[in-house]
Amino acid sequence: MELEQQLRTIIQQQFWSLQHDRRCSMVEWSLVRPAMEQHLIFPVISLMTQLIEENESVIRQLQAKLNQRIGSNPERDQRIVELYKQGLSRGQIAREVEMSKWGVSKALRRLGVNSVVTD
Repeated sequence: MELEQQLRTIIQQQFWSLQHDRRCSMVEWSLVRPAMEQHLIFPVISLMTQLIEENESVIRQLQAKLNQRIGSNPERDQRIVELYKQGLSRGQIAREVEMSKWGVSKALRRLGVNSVVTD
Protein backbone atom coordinates (compact mmCIF):
# COMPACT_ATOMS: atom_id res chain seq x y z
CA MET A 1 0.00 0.00 0.00
CA GLU A 2 2.74 2.40 -1.00
CA LEU A 3 0.17 4.60 -2.73
CA GLU A 4 -1.83 5.04 0.45
CA GLN A 5 1.31 6.00 2.34
CA GLN A 6 2.23 8.59 -0.29
CA LEU A 7 -1.25 10.11 -0.17
CA ARG A 8 -1.19 10.14 3.63
CA THR A 9 2.19 11.91 3.61
CA ILE A 10 1.00 14.57 1.16
CA ILE A 11 -2.13 15.30 3.20
CA GLN A 12 -0.16 15.40 6.45
CA GLN A 13 2.28 17.88 4.89
CA GLN A 14 -0.67 20.08 3.89
CA PHE A 15 -2.03 19.93 7.45
CA TRP A 16 1.38 20.86 8.79
CA SER A 17 1.48 23.86 6.43
CA LEU A 18 -1.97 24.95 7.60
CA GLN A 19 -0.99 24.59 11.26
CA HIS A 20 1.98 26.88 10.80
CA ASP A 21 0.23 29.39 8.57
CA ARG A 22 -0.30 32.70 10.38
CA ARG A 23 -3.80 33.00 8.94
CA CYS A 24 -4.78 29.79 10.77
CA SER A 25 -3.19 30.62 14.13
CA MET A 26 -6.56 30.92 15.92
CA VAL A 27 -7.60 27.35 15.02
CA GLU A 28 -7.44 24.76 17.80
CA TRP A 29 -5.58 22.08 15.84
CA SER A 30 -5.68 19.52 18.62
CA LEU A 31 -9.46 19.32 18.00
CA VAL A 32 -9.57 19.85 14.25
CA ARG A 33 -6.85 17.46 13.17
CA PRO A 34 -8.31 14.20 14.62
CA ALA A 35 -11.74 15.01 13.19
CA MET A 36 -10.26 15.82 9.78
CA GLU A 37 -8.23 12.62 9.76
CA GLN A 38 -11.19 10.48 10.72
CA HIS A 39 -13.81 12.07 8.47
CA LEU A 40 -11.72 13.35 5.58
CA ILE A 41 -8.26 11.84 5.16
CA PHE A 42 -9.07 8.14 5.47
CA PRO A 43 -12.15 8.21 3.22
CA VAL A 44 -10.32 10.33 0.62
CA ILE A 45 -7.31 8.01 0.62
CA SER A 46 -9.58 4.98 0.32
CA LEU A 47 -11.50 6.48 -2.62
CA MET A 48 -8.36 7.63 -4.41
CA THR A 49 -6.72 4.24 -3.99
CA GLN A 50 -9.83 2.51 -5.33
CA LEU A 51 -10.04 4.86 -8.34
CA ILE A 52 -6.38 4.39 -9.18
CA GLU A 53 -6.65 0.60 -8.92
CA GLU A 54 -9.73 0.63 -11.18
CA ASN A 55 -7.92 2.82 -13.71
CA GLU A 56 -4.91 0.52 -13.65
CA SER A 57 -7.24 -2.42 -14.30
CA VAL A 58 -8.83 -0.63 -17.26
CA ILE A 59 -5.39 0.29 -18.61
CA ARG A 60 -4.24 -3.34 -18.33
CA GLN A 61 -7.37 -4.51 -20.18
CA LEU A 62 -6.85 -1.95 -22.95
CA GLN A 63 -3.19 -2.94 -23.29
CA ALA A 64 -4.20 -6.60 -23.55
CA LYS A 65 -6.72 -5.78 -26.29
CA LEU A 66 -4.14 -3.72 -28.14
CA ASN A 67 -1.59 -6.52 -27.91
CA GLN A 68 -4.15 -8.99 -29.24
CA ARG A 69 -5.01 -6.67 -32.10
CA ILE A 70 -1.45 -6.00 -33.25
CA GLY A 71 0.24 -9.18 -32.11
CA SER A 72 0.91 -12.09 -34.38
CA ASN A 73 -1.94 -14.52 -34.76
CA PRO A 74 -0.83 -17.93 -36.11
CA GLU A 75 -4.24 -18.75 -37.61
CA ARG A 76 -4.46 -15.39 -39.35
CA ASP A 77 -0.86 -15.70 -40.54
CA GLN A 78 -1.60 -19.12 -42.05
CA ARG A 79 -4.69 -17.72 -43.78
CA ILE A 80 -2.62 -14.84 -45.23
CA VAL A 81 -0.07 -17.30 -46.64
CA GLU A 82 -2.81 -19.50 -48.11
CA LEU A 83 -4.54 -16.56 -49.77
CA TYR A 84 -1.23 -15.23 -51.09
CA LYS A 85 -0.43 -18.62 -52.61
CA GLN A 86 -3.86 -18.63 -54.26
CA GLY A 87 -2.80 -15.46 -56.06
CA LEU A 88 -4.94 -12.89 -54.25
CA SER A 89 -3.64 -9.33 -54.13
CA ARG A 90 -2.58 -7.73 -50.86
CA GLY A 91 -5.73 -5.61 -50.92
CA GLN A 92 -7.95 -8.67 -51.35
CA ILE A 93 -6.11 -10.49 -48.57
CA ALA A 94 -6.44 -7.43 -46.34
CA ARG A 95 -10.21 -7.36 -46.79
CA GLU A 96 -10.44 -11.11 -46.17
CA VAL A 97 -8.46 -11.07 -42.89
CA GLU A 98 -9.65 -7.60 -41.80
CA MET A 99 -6.24 -5.97 -41.84
CA SER A 100 -4.71 -3.06 -43.67
CA LYS A 101 -2.90 -3.64 -46.95
CA TRP A 102 0.27 -2.39 -45.26
CA GLY A 103 -0.26 -4.88 -42.40
CA VAL A 104 -0.62 -7.74 -44.87
CA SER A 105 2.61 -6.70 -46.61
CA LYS A 106 4.40 -6.54 -43.28
CA ALA A 107 3.02 -9.95 -42.26
CA LEU A 108 4.15 -11.49 -45.57
CA ARG A 109 7.67 -10.14 -45.02
CA ARG A 110 7.67 -11.38 -41.43
CA LEU A 111 6.50 -14.80 -42.57
CA GLY A 112 9.24 -14.99 -45.20
CA VAL A 113 6.86 -15.19 -48.14
CA ASN A 114 8.24 -13.87 -51.43
CA SER A 115 6.66 -10.42 -51.32
CA VAL A 116 8.55 -8.88 -54.23
CA VAL A 117 6.09 -7.74 -56.86
CA THR A 118 7.25 -8.55 -60.35
CA ASP A 119 5.80 -6.95 -63.45
